[in-house]
Amino acid sequence: MAVKVKRGFKPCGSLPVHNTPQITDLMLRFLRLALFAAVPLMPLLLDAQPQTAAADSTRVRAQSTPAQADLRAEVERANQAMVTAFDRGDFLAVARFYTDDARIIGPGGQRISGRDAINAYWTSMSAGGGEGRAWKLEVLEVGGDAATPFQVGRSTLSSSGAGGRREMVSEFIGIWKRQPSGELKLYIDIWHPAASTGGGPRIRRAPEPSQSPRLPSAAERTIDAQTARQMVDTVAALVATTYVVPDTGRLIAEHLLRRARSGVYDRSLTYPQFAEAVSRDMKTVNGDQHLSLLYNLNAPSTAAGPRIVRREAPASSGSGGASGSPQIVRRMAGSASPADLEISRRSNFGFAGVQRLAGNVGYLELSLVSSRGGQAALDAAAAAMAFLSNTDAIILDVRRTPGGDPRMSDFLASYFFGPDSVQTLTSENRSMGFSDVRWTHSVPGERRPNVDVYVLTGPGTASGAEDFSFIFKQLKRGTLVGERTAGAGRMNSIVPVGNGFSASVSTGRTFDPRTGSDWERVGVKPDITVQVDQALPAAHIAALARLAGNAADSTRKQELAWIREMLEVQSSPINVAASTLNKYAGSYGSRIITLDEGRLYYQREAGRPRDLLVPLSESVFALGEGTVRIAFSSGSGPARELRVLTPSGASSAFSRGL
Repeated sequence: MAVKVKRGFKPCGSLPVHNTPQITDLMLRFLRLALFAAVPLMPLLLDAQPQTAAADSTRVRAQSTPAQADLRAEVERANQAMVTAFDRGDFLAVARFYTDDARIIGPGGQRISGRDAINAYWTSMSAGGGEGRAWKLEVLEVGGDAATPFQVGRSTLSSSGAGGRREMVSEFIGIWKRQPSGELKLYIDIWHPAASTGGGPRIRRAPEPSQSPRLPSAAERTIDAQTARQMVDTVAALVATTYVVPDTGRLIAEHLLRRARSGVYDRSLTYPQFAEAVSRDMKTVNGDQHLSLLYNLNAPSTAAGPRIVRREAPASSGSGGASGSPQIVRRMAGSASPADLEISRRSNFGFAGVQRLAGNVGYLELSLVSSRGGQAALDAAAAAMAFLSNTDAIILDVRRTPGGDPRMSDFLASYFFGPDSVQTLTSENRSMGFSDVRWTHSVPGERRPNVDVYVLTGPGTASGAEDFSFIFKQLKRGTLVGERTAGAGRMNSIVPVGNGFSASVSTGRTFDPRTGSDWERVGVKPDITVQVDQALPAAHIAALARLAGNAADSTRKQELAWIREMLEVQSSPINVAASTLNKYAGSYGSRIITLDEGRLYYQREAGRPRDLLVPLSESVFALGEGTVRIAFSSGSGPARELRVLTPSGASSAFSRGL
């Protein structure tokens, strides 16, 4: 007699209410599976805060967390004990591995809650009978702490009979809860079959790109009301369970659900228009600019809900799995796929420019403060700092830097502190109950704890770039120049939620552990306020003034003063009449002065490149970096003489040729 696999049967699995500071692909899988089942449970999620708080307090009390390997071994033993009970047909014993208030959540929001319902669910399995029935549980990931460890796993239920061999394979996530007796029991069990085919649910592998169905374009089709409501429910569930401030997350979720009930999303909206409308409503409650719903026209799946994507591991991959066996694709924080790494490499990992400015002032422009690319990104940072190691002051430009991550922030900042570790900031994440106290650390190359540092900021300085600026501001290690930053002080996670949409949600915050302050919605205020496009010359001038004030050598002091004067003049140019400039054009010995489109140029001799002359007055001009000056004799007719002046007081005269 063939075994009848009951609809919704799935042994073991649950979703953690934790997260990491930088969400890994593992965490994305947790959220995808959870949201698939949790969407119909929004009232439960919005009312569950007291339980979450209690669980948090339990985690705080569990100071003696076992090593991760020991925790995994304990979870594996619990899995094996469940399988043993199942194999001997003692389904009530399987049910006893759940807490009295446990919940089993299946596809489409199917929910089984409480002791009696869970007992009935498991004991009903005996009605299926069947020969050769076997259950296998695989532990893929274990995390969390001793009080509430979580598990990601794979369940395979197989049986044989007259109808042949049947197999059910599913992914699950389980939250275990430590009991007063010390044993672990399942508190939440969320499962999700990857696909359903003729013989029962089986793992579905991602189709090749050429075979992937594509979502309709905005010009072809509007989003239907059912899909729109499902997306709103999914986003609301995500925000309610992972937003960095729990009460605010609930308010945002409730606001989205109210808007959906009012029918605002039932209008004829294209997919991008729907994403924009939901994004506006996500930001309404508290103005968090990290909150948004994103739409990708070329998303590879039209599935209504999130799903796990698996990839075939080649036989030579060294992954440890058999050729052709499904392998979960993981990328930990700070790593990247080969394609991502290539994109990062072409942008030089965010290091957009590094140069030496006049007066031996270093300049580093960052398009991202990001460790994306792993060691290659850190190597690029070390190379940039090596280039600047002989400069006398350093300007760090993050005016057009939209983000980054704490790893690179701390890495770069470490170059400007001594060898002793200095606490920078603290990053914490609500959904994982995670708090990361951050410090400076060892870096390759020379540290510059005493070099003057200037950080250029503006409205385009956001998120991870603000994190970087905030370190220098709070530790009083540098001078910020420009305008107030964007005020995006939350760490966000971008989670695919189905139908080509991904939700960006603030899951963490970063703050100064000494004051508790952060920059969310207020930005980081500069020490020297100037228009953002004037920040570089302003910082350069400030650096030169400080260097000149500290210079002991009179020639060096004069040199820096000359450079500073040239920069000041360039910010407010002196206009010299074309008729006067024309008097200076000509040859003075081997020196050649030319007038081109209202500007004077200097050539040391014919055949050499020419350099622009910057007017400091009607008859004196700065040459090059500003450390040499050219003075012309004045009079009613053409200039008769050109003099080359230097900061040391030396000069050379050259008479005009006939």
